[in-house]
Order: sequence, then structure tokens, then C-alpha cells
Amino acid sequence: MSIPQDVQEFLLGYPHSVDKPTKNKNLRFYQGQERCQPDNLLIDELLEQWNDDFETLEYEHGFIQW
Repeated sequence: MSIPQDVQEFLLGYPHSVDKPTKNKNLRFYQGQERCQPDNLLIDELLEQWNDDFETLEYEHGFIQW
């Protein structure tokens, strides 16, 4: 049984792909270096303000879609 091409690329760390630093906004957000849109919050601020507020997390999900 052979390993599918996409799985092989994943296991090799996508050797033919070029990293695009401008596409890392989500990474920077989760590292606390970028504010989310449209709420303009850092991840720590978001977690503190919305802690256990599942209704807000359900309806204010722009922080994971920008």
C-alpha cells in the first residue's frame, strides 16, 4: 500500500512550498502579536473578556475568520 502524495508532502514538511510571511496574521494573533478584527483584541484580552461566555464566542467569531 502506497502513501498518498498529500500525506507524503505533509510528512516531509511541504518541501516544495515557499513560506509567505504576509499570510501569518493568524499565527501572530495566537502568539499575542496581532489584534483580531473587527474586535481589535489581543488573544489574552479576548480570552479574559469572553471567558465562559459561550454565546459571545458563538456569535462573535470574527477573530477566527479574518
